[in-house]
Amino acid sequence: ARWVRGERLEFERSPAYWRGPARTPRIVVHVVPNAQTRLVLARTGDLDLAYLSGLQTDEAARAGLRVARTTTNIFDYVQFNLRRPALRDVRVRRAIARAIDRARIARDVYRGLEAPSDSGQLQPALERAGRLPGFDARAAAGELRGRGLALDLAIAGQWRSSAAAAVALAAELGAVGVRANVHAYGTNAFWGPASAGGIVESGAFDLALTSWSPSLDADRSYLFGCAALPPGGGNAGAFCDPAFDRAEAAAAATYDDARRTRAYVRAQLALARDVPVVPLGLERSAYAVSRRFGNFAPNVLGRDYWNAWEWVILPTRP
Repeated sequence: ARWVRGERLEFERSPAYWRGPARTPRIVVHVVPNAQTRLVLARTGDLDLAYLSGLQTDEAARAGLRVARTTTNIFDYVQFNLRRPALRDVRVRRAIARAIDRARIARDVYRGLEAPSDSGQLQPALERAGRLPGFDARAAAGELRGRGLALDLAIAGQWRSSAAAAVALAAELGAVGVRANVHAYGTNAFWGPASAGGIVESGAFDLALTSWSPSLDADRSYLFGCAALPPGGGNAGAFCDPAFDRAEAAAAATYDDARRTRAYVRAQLALARDVPVVPLGLERSAYAVSRRFGNFAPNVLGRDYWNAWEWVILPTRP
C-alpha cells in the first residue's frame, strides 16, 4: 500500500489472494538498521517482531519477550584473499584456521546463534566430509613464528555480531603473532558490486568476515570455482583448484545421487585441504516476538515472511 523509503513498508490484505484473505488486515515493516534500537522498540511494544543478534537474545528473554530461533542456510566464514602473496601459502592459511577457536566464538560471541560447520554444506554426509584443522593456538604460533604477518580484516560493521566477532578474531590472531587491523564498512559498501567499489567483490581486503546464502543443492562451483570470480560468481578470494573444479563438474554431469555425493565429497576434501576460507558456521536466526503475535514460523532459507498470510494478532487479556 505504501513505501516510505528508509522508514517503512505498509502492506494491506488483498481480497484476490489465492489462499483467501490473510488473517491480518495490515502489516507494517519498519526499517530499523540499529540492532539495539530494534530491541528497545520490541521491549516497549512498538514492534511485534524484531531481529536479534548476539547478547540481545539474553536481553530479550529477561524482558519477557518470546525468542524464536531457527538454523538457516546463511554460511559465515573468514575469506582469504589469495591475491596476497603471504596468503597463497596453504601452510599460512591452515595455521590461521588453527588459531581461530570457532566453538568459543559461536558460544561467547554469537551466543549460540551460530551452528559450527567445517563446510557450510547442509547435507550431513557432505558437512562431515572434510575437516578443517582443529583449534590449536600453540601449533599455529609455531607455524607463523617469524613471518611478521599484518593483515587487514574487513567486516560489515552492522551485520549481526560482526563487530564483536572481529574483536575476538583479532585477539586470537594476535595471540599467534598475526596483527589483524579491523576495517568496518556499511553493508552496501562491503557487499556492493566491484563497479561501485564494493570491498568484497573488488578484493580490497586481506581477510574478510563475510556471509553467503548457498542453495540447498550441494553445488559450490559458483563460490569456489576458478571461473567464479566476481561479478560472475562469489569467488572473491580468487581461489583456484583444478581438483575442486573437476569434482564439481563430475557432480553436475549426472543425476545419480550416489555419484553426485561421491563427487561432492571429493570437492569438500579439496576445500578442507586448501582452506580458501575458514567457516565459522551456519547462522541461527533469532527474533524477539511479542506474546500477542501468532503463527510466526521462520524457515531454513531465511524467508521470514513466507507465511505472512497466516500471521495473526491474538486478543490481549484484560
